[in-house]
Amino acid sequence: MVEFLELEAQDGVRMPWNVIPGTKQEAAHSIIPVAAIYTPLKPFPSTPVLPYSPLRCRTCRSVLNPFAIVDFSAKLWICPFCFQRNHFPAHYSSISDVNLPAELFPNYTTLEYESPSDATPVPLVFMLVVDTCLIEEEMGFLKSALAQAMDLVPENSLVGMITFGTFVQVHELGFGHVSKSYVFKGTKDVSKDQLLEQMNFFAKKPRPATGVVAGPRDGLSAESIARFLLPVAECEFALNSVLEELQKDPWPVPADQRAVRCTSTALSVAASLLGACVPGSGARIMAFIGGPSTEGPAANLVSKNLSEPIRSHKDLDKDSAPHYHKAVKFYEGLAKQLVHQGHVLDLFACALDQECYHCQMYEESMNPILLSNGKTQVLCEMLFTLFGVSWMLPSLVRATLLGGNEAFLHKKFQESLNSRPLVHFLDGLKGKELNYLGRQSAFHPKDKRVGVAELKIAVERTGGIVVLAESFGHAVFRESLKRVFQSTDYDLGLSSKAMKLNLPPLINDFYDFPISSLSYIEKNSNGTSTPSHSILALKTDGIFEINCSKDIKVQGIIGPCASLEKKGPLCSDTVVGQGNTSAWKLCGLDKGTSLCLIFDVVKKDIPDAIGQSTSNQFYFQFLTYYQHGNGQMRLRVTTLSRRWIAGPGSIQDLIAGFDQEAAAVVMARVVSFKMETETEFDPIRWLDRSLIQLCSRFGDYQKDNPSSFSISPRFSIFPQFIFHLRRSQFVQVFNNSPDETAYFRMILNRENVANSVVMIQPSLISYSFHSGPEPALLDVAAIAADRILLLDSYFTVVVFHGATIAQWRNAGYQHQPEHEVFAQLLRAPRDDSDAIIKERFPVPRLVICDQHGSQARFLLAKLNPSATYNSASPLPGGDILFTDDVSFEVFLDHLQRLAVQ
Repeated sequence: MVEFLELEAQDGVRMPWNVIPGTKQEAAHSIIPVAAIYTPLKPFPSTPVLPYSPLRCRTCRSVLNPFAIVDFSAKLWICPFCFQRNHFPAHYSSISDVNLPAELFPNYTTLEYESPSDATPVPLVFMLVVDTCLIEEEMGFLKSALAQAMDLVPENSLVGMITFGTFVQVHELGFGHVSKSYVFKGTKDVSKDQLLEQMNFFAKKPRPATGVVAGPRDGLSAESIARFLLPVAECEFALNSVLEELQKDPWPVPADQRAVRCTSTALSVAASLLGACVPGSGARIMAFIGGPSTEGPAANLVSKNLSEPIRSHKDLDKDSAPHYHKAVKFYEGLAKQLVHQGHVLDLFACALDQECYHCQMYEESMNPILLSNGKTQVLCEMLFTLFGVSWMLPSLVRATLLGGNEAFLHKKFQESLNSRPLVHFLDGLKGKELNYLGRQSAFHPKDKRVGVAELKIAVERTGGIVVLAESFGHAVFRESLKRVFQSTDYDLGLSSKAMKLNLPPLINDFYDFPISSLSYIEKNSNGTSTPSHSILALKTDGIFEINCSKDIKVQGIIGPCASLEKKGPLCSDTVVGQGNTSAWKLCGLDKGTSLCLIFDVVKKDIPDAIGQSTSNQFYFQFLTYYQHGNGQMRLRVTTLSRRWIAGPGSIQDLIAGFDQEAAAVVMARVVSFKMETETEFDPIRWLDRSLIQLCSRFGDYQKDNPSSFSISPRFSIFPQFIFHLRRSQFVQVFNNSPDETAYFRMILNRENVANSVVMIQPSLISYSFHSGPEPALLDVAAIAADRILLLDSYFTVVVFHGATIAQWRNAGYQHQPEHEVFAQLLRAPRDDSDAIIKERFPVPRLVICDQHGSQARFLLAKLNPSATYNSASPLPGGDILFTDDVSFEVFLDHLQRLAVQ
């Protein structure tokens, strides 16, 4: 595993197969696809930056690299991808075997070329799109968070403001005397031309008779743009005034209806406004949404009537969500528009909206659990006694809830409790959570339904960031928003600074497809297409391109990117993710963005390969064009070489090059993609079948003898990864809303291997008096009364105190001088959890809980259920899980029996 980490530290690449199956048949039998997880902007302090244009092959347009064959006497080099002979230009005349240019150094497989230009950096552009259909408390939290965030924004950054509820309001921040805004009806689709006319963009400067209106160089005056987009330093007073005066949407909402929220119209207006004012600037639309869209021309999440429930996974599976497909189609069109403009959509979704399991009614309420009904009390007491489960509520709360104090409850809930059976209450609980009884029992435990599933395509294709939290006052939202703007060692390093510069000659060398294909082209009123000035020089986003050996084709990329539809011989007939192209656009590119490239080995037999190549190597070259923080355009070139193997005796070589962690992450991304795109797809069956076939191929065993089965240490952890992947939130959608599932998958699709592995199989650290912090098995057996556990599942960090530790803490022993060791034991996991939270985005939720407490479920749900309620001999002093899930031991036993058949 160490050698794979070293390769990642050198080039930012992890591959499941570092020795590649050499033929199509070998690749098919290897089960795990040939893939690469690449982080284009991974920081490399020692990466050389060359101040001249790259030297390209005249046939395949690949860049000169250390794997090229050089004839120093003839001053030519042979491309390793297409074997074309290329002559060195005149300025390489002094090249020799002792005087090599940097691009031929063997250890410089990753380097950068910088384009010298007279670039004048243009500030960042942020368009805030704020939902006003919030309760007063949430509105206060959001206003406070936005005010703090604006204090962190660089003073020269351009900021605009749009609020929406029943109507969309575009605030004119340049008119600082009084608050002024332009209002658009939420039910109508507003075109770009209508937007420009109604907002008086041509009041002082006539509209051009022909061409496209796109920024100050194409029809708009800088003065008209400055009415809506101003530097923070100039509009600070106006922006703060708008935030202070921001109130809940004033339009009344009937008791039987949801709030009128026109999310789609607001985002469409924001995209059109930025497309007209700052096209290609890499501007970011930052949407702050607190509930489902109920109004708009196309993209409603649900109707206004509360009688219609919000779509669930079951509705999507049965194709009974009437609004879903229409909304996805709308946001797909919005994604194309934003990608075309070079803009990014960021989504911050926070909702306290709840749906009661008793009456199935949608609420915006903080009411706790509902057990005042007498019959429900008796049934709950009987049920919990049957399972040996006790109440986990404070006595005062329990007395209040069971005391029949109906004034404590909402009237609608009183009616539902008297008419609905207990089965509705239990419907939301998993078996393993029967020992939990708290506020969330009667409600969906995490009912965040704001439309993330529908917006996923727009956020992901533009490379936007997404944060999903319970409230705008929650630390997950507040700290994540700060992390976007803060400049620290753990910032995102967003490649989003715009620039104005003359198009340098280097640009034409960077790409092997016409620059005109990336020009800002838009339909005029007469239906013709007119390209404006090329905005490639203004792009803040990146463009990613790939070259590879002739026997390798690209199936696609799973990750935050959009296809540039550059078709050619490198494109495979099989499409996965964003495929049918060898070039992609990365609108939002930060230093942690990782792409999963899926390849297809097309070579059918070995003799052809020997005839075509002088060595048994496959070559890959990744080219990323982006703008550096200094304002200069750069091209990062990463060139890889991997040995291929085929025929008898190849299994041991394949095993030696197998990266278990990278393979697990690739499988997670592929299975998530298949679940979203393939109907009637069974992810558990697909994962199980793949694992069985993999173990059958690479395991060592006697046929029909499970006890003889063994597998190489290179594969030994992979079954464990698949076991936890089967139980993860990426595959198991029960108890998660479609929004949460989409959120989890978006984060998975943009993170590197190390972070993704934590999402699949969380890490567990044990703290005790007997030893220092040490890794613990992710098993229920790790729980002990005198132990503290720290669980990191990426989205949640849990500090779990054993029963004895919790009793000592509650008694206050840590405050006594003679128990300083105990105080240090309590501090250690908190310090480690703070360090984890500090370096992660989005900020994970911190849960501090005790054994047998209600929030212990956050830990129990991730543990291997080796001891359950039906176990013959539960561990003394440990814990048991109320679940029917099989343990890893049972899973492994079945795997061995099936693999040897």
